[in-house]
Amino acid sequence: MSAYTSKVGKGYIITSTIISMVIILLILGVLSFSSYAAIHDVGWRLFTLKWNPPHAQFGILPMLYGSLVVTVIALVIAVPLGIFTAIFTSEILHPRYRIYAKSFLELLAGIPSIIYGLIGVAFFSVWVGELFHLQSGRTIFTAAVLLSIMILPTI
Repeated sequence: MSAYTSKVGKGYIITSTIISMVIILLILGVLSFSSYAAIHDVGWRLFTLKWNPPHAQFGILPMLYGSLVVTVIALVIAVPLGIFTAIFTSEILHPRYRIYAKSFLELLAGIPSIIYGLIGVAFFSVWVGELFHLQSGRTIFTAAVLLSIMILPTI
């Protein structure tokens, strides 16, 4: 490898890093600028448990808690399954079948998240509700399972 190739690679990585940081800062800036009026009006009351928009109560703690719990449960499901699937696919599975397994995982990665959400609301949540005799299957468990399926190809 020549010194020129090394400099080009290093320059590419540094440039990509800078561009990514600028994009993230722009996103944060636009979000902050756009939400400044709302945050200024609500203030620290934003971090409460009450959600009642007609009475100007916009507590986001339950939503933050739900997002965190769904994420943790999805990672607990997907990380071991993803690692074991990768090991099985690369080390144990016969090479003739390996291409089919990889194609299936790449197909899962190509499905948009909105499709997973629609399938979850239309079918999976109904099935979970009937299976566990719930009034509604729209639970944290349902969301976590769908999220774990979504992130499985990435892991």
